[in-house]
Amino acid sequence: MGELKETELGPLPDDWTICSVQDLLDAQIIEKPMDGNHGNIHPKGDDFVEAGIPFIMASDISEGKINLEGCKFITKEQAASLQKGHSVTGDVLLTHKATLGRTAIVPNLEDDYIMLTPQVTYYRVSDDKKLSRKFLKYFFDSPKFQDCLCNHGDAGSTRAYVGITAQRQLPIATPSTKAEQDSIAEVLSSLDDKIDLLHRQNKTLEALAETLFRHTFIDNAQDDWDSYRVSDIAQHVKKGRNPSKEPEVVFSHYSLPAYDAGRRPIIEAGSEIRSNKYKVPPNSVLVSKLNPRFPRIWYIGRDLPKNPICSTEFQIFRPISDSYLGFLRFLFTSDPAKDSLTMSASGTSGSHQRVRPDDMLALEFMSPSLDLVAEYSTRVQSLLDKIEHNYQEIISLEQTRDTLLPKLMSGEIRVQYDEVASDTEAA
Repeated sequence: MGELKETELGPLPDDWTICSVQDLLDAQIIEKPMDGNHGNIHPKGDDFVEAGIPFIMASDISEGKINLEGCKFITKEQAASLQKGHSVTGDVLLTHKATLGRTAIVPNLEDDYIMLTPQVTYYRVSDDKKLSRKFLKYFFDSPKFQDCLCNHGDAGSTRAYVGITAQRQLPIATPSTKAEQDSIAEVLSSLDDKIDLLHRQNKTLEALAETLFRHTFIDNAQDDWDSYRVSDIAQHVKKGRNPSKEPEVVFSHYSLPAYDAGRRPIIEAGSEIRSNKYKVPPNSVLVSKLNPRFPRIWYIGRDLPKNPICSTEFQIFRPISDSYLGFLRFLFTSDPAKDSLTMSASGTSGSHQRVRPDDMLALEFMSPSLDLVAEYSTRVQSLLDKIEHNYQEIISLEQTRDTLLPKLMSGEIRVQYDEVASDTEAA
């Protein structure tokens, strides 16, 4: 176990096996990798329907999961007519065009299959006594494989692309025993399971706060209530000095990509900052000025992360009193607010729409008094604190997973495993 050998993926334990995707195919360990239909048979925009068979693009795969709710759909009849790209429960997905290297395992499905675009390949394990699906997924996530995937890309293409033929030459490194594969995958998946649980808890907590907001200020609104504006309870914080002037300081950067990738700020030093970013004060709310129909809101509480900053896509609002903070956070995600800000937005529809800070300050809401606003904020503060605590735990777990992943996938760290138990489970 202690000997290492040099491979194209770097040093690996001597008892590990390294082969190509083609070798796994020839040994009938996996089926022929497939992507979606190209050319005229590829579904077009007019083919999409409100419900049906999920039509998965590279953008629908993020953070190791498939977005089966926010994706496009095609009819069952059209899906059945397509020649390839029918992916089933247990398939390991790998994005190979434009966005390289995103992965996921297809979960239990309501239908027999989902459909893939030509941006996504499925890998289907046919001999699960020799290869673990979870291990293969995490191996695809490893930095060495990700680098290798990029190196196999088509240098002549304007978009990053690793076709099915080129993918057959990709190297796959595995422990010689299925038991060790399972044990490595279990270590990493246990961390991902905890991360997923915390994300689901936060989704529930936010839904509770939003439901309470709707019940208090919308469903039970009275005709004699007073009209208020955001400017009555909050101030728009002017942009401060760009933190790039502090090259030695480490910042927590809140941006649109960071929000969309799981709502965790990017940690970067002032010396790494190349565009305008501005310091965020405590007890404030960051509101994206883009696409108000689908708001991106960040709550910055009393327990500040390390030197928070935000990009220019976000406007900073700070309540006049901290007792209005929770209300301000959930006001911007309410349906009336989304409708109002969408009406006031400039630009074309969707992601190109922009809302000016003056329009955000002019956003109206109804309440019998600001005392009810403060009362609501007090009631949801514990939910906000729990949500923020969960996000900090998510960040810590992700850092642990990302530190362990390359060490486990290179054999630098070996795990204990029970050969007999694994064989029994596979049988």
